Amino acid sequence: MDETTLNVKAMYEEYPYPTGGIMMRSGCDVNLLLSHVEISRKTSGPMYALDAGCGRGVGVIGAAMLQPNIHFIGADMNTTALKDAKKTAEERNINNVKFVEANLMTLEGIEVPPGGFDVIYSSGVLHHLSDPLVGLQNLEKILAPHGVISLMLYGSYGRQALYRFIEGIDILMPDEKTIKERLPYTRLMSQAAGQSLFKNNYWQDTDKVNDVEFVDRCLNVNEVSYDIDSLWELIDKADMHFIRWDNIAEWSIEHLFTAPHLLNKLRQLAPKDQFKIIERMFERPRLELLISKKDNPRRLPVPINMIHKLNFSVTPEVSFSVEKRNLNGFQRIESISYKLKANESLRITDNAVAKAALLLVDQDRLFTGQELIFALKDNGLSQTDAINALIKLLQLEIIYCPH
Repeated sequence: MDETTLNVKAMYEEYPYPTGGIMMRSGCDVNLLLSHVEISRKTSGPMYALDAGCGRGVGVIGAAMLQPNIHFIGADMNTTALKDAKKTAEERNINNVKFVEANLMTLEGIEVPPGGFDVIYSSGVLHHLSDPLVGLQNLEKILAPHGVISLMLYGSYGRQALYRFIEGIDILMPDEKTIKERLPYTRLMSQAAGQSLFKNNYWQDTDKVNDVEFVDRCLNVNEVSYDIDSLWELIDKADMHFIRWDNIAEWSIEHLFTAPHLLNKLRQLAPKDQFKIIERMFERPRLELLISKKDNPRRLPVPINMIHKLNFSVTPEVSFSVEKRNLNGFQRIESISYKLKANESLRITDNAVAKAALLLVDQDRLFTGQELIFALKDNGLSQTDAINALIKLLQLEIIYCPH
């Protein structure tokens, strides 16, 4: 291992990250991730997903619990964290995940399944490597042709307040001091920052987090961050392709701006320039996105003339809320809302879409477009209104079309 890798390994073995219990992370559903790209899987064997830098395994175990038909591998160089991960999986009797000690700079320790991994998760890892580009190029090599990488890297503009704080730490306690020597004073500084630099922003809880989170956030021995330009350069050098943001709403001018004249002006810009404006105006400390191999572009919208023949599924990251009123001998449905990822809950005001959503509240299996259209027609909608409702559900990402 190179010196930087050894230092990072030592830090995380002393402060095994992350703390806390099993997490149901956004963007973990394998079939949903694969639905965003054009090339479909050609084989019928088992699917494999790699968590490249799994830490204590809280994310990959959560993904494995929700998807028992997928084979998961958690890879990390932190032996302390891997022991915790293995113990947690055994205690939960999770049999579709295994953990391996591996170095992402060399891929040593990772056994690649035939054809490559269908999905690779890399959340908060590459920016701690001695060479993030080498790490991403390595992941590209072991990704299946149809595969997707779910990637999270630090965002430079969204971390400016944190970096100002870290610069202050370096002045007070130069980084040649050990983490244990710097930690008490840095803790005291974070209390002051909570009333100034960190007040009412993403970092406002810094003085309250545990030592593991605090060290990862404020005293990390090696990290880089990215803006849109450098992120695009990294992806391009790794011979990969931007597919989409994990949470579209966070990067959509339609969600973030309301003034009509401003929106019209923004729509004239290329998407990349829109993103560059958003990263400067809104706090985006984490850049969460999907990427694929260069010859596997983003999937085209579902053809309208095929919509009745295709299979659909309710998006796993959607939850519904139905408001009912109890009356004399019956209940009346007042409204239905949906919540996608961590976004705010939105009430469905379109009558046809609301009827369709009500039919999907308990739907846990694949269904054809024709089945939903027939069900909506039985609920009083015309063929045209039923098709339009289905299209709207796709646009809102309430449903998706698996490959």
